[in-house]
Amino acid sequence: MKILEVNKGATTEQYETEKAKILEAKMLTDTDKYFRIQLLERKTMGHKPGQCAMVTGYGIGEVPISLPAPPGKSKEFELVVRNAGNVTQAMHSLPEGAEIGVR
Repeated sequence: MKILEVNKGATTEQYETEKAKILEAKMLTDTDKYFRIQLLERKTMGHKPGQCAMVTGYGIGEVPISLPAPPGKSKEFELVVRNAGNVTQAMHSLPEGAEIGVR
């Protein structure tokens, strides 16, 4: 029997949702909205090129969204979100200053 091996380099922190604040939000098109977001605890996203962020709409669900910028040393990052489902629709209704979950 073949057994699935767990990623030995993984930590539980990779799977914990962190609070983040929407610093800026503006519509780019009828369906796409730009967000500038700041992590409230972690120092950086710590992502690699090609990875995505899992964004949580509290009480609604979670959705993967591509990270368009290369990794950096800032607590801030940007997302462009298309209004295409329950979580993204909820994100489109959030004002600047609102909090979301990110992992």
